[in-house]
Amino acid sequence: MENQVCDQTPSNRGYGLRKVVVNMKSKADMAERLFVDGFSCAQSVMAAFCEGYDMDMATGLKTSCGLGGGCGLGELCGVISGGTLVVGLKYGQYDLEDNVSKANCREKRDEFVGKFTEKHGSATCRDLLGFDILTEEGEEKYVNLFKNRAAAPCVKYVKDAAQILVDLDY
Repeated sequence: MENQVCDQTPSNRGYGLRKVVVNMKSKADMAERLFVDGFSCAQSVMAAFCEGYDMDMATGLKTSCGLGGGCGLGELCGVISGGTLVVGLKYGQYDLEDNVSKANCREKRDEFVGKFTEKHGSATCRDLLGFDILTEEGEEKYVNLFKNRAAAPCVKYVKDAAQILVDLDY
């Protein structure tokens, strides 16, 4: 992958938009870097694929912002939610009469989720992390995990989800 220049990437520090040059070998590396820099798992996966679908990175990051941490409930992992958004960009239905696209999108989603689940044994944050983020103890563990984002287990899930999408030709 060549350098990607995004003029409308939001700063994860809350200072508005900034120009970013992303020099990554792959979309999986890009997703990993976005996560380590502070974006959620869902945002990181989604944003790594925006350019290929004529979506600016800012829109991708904003669209997927609320999906991380299993939508904050520890349920469906954000990498699955972000990846499913990418599936929708490629195969999603936009014409009410087009049920073929809807069925195809569901099939492609199931393929993506299946490959991730086969590799990791689950698609939920609770199972992947090994604790429930909604308990007091789980919330404390969750907060501590992200004190060093590069060491969080989620980094692997982000990179693997993005690589699965690459392998499936997204």
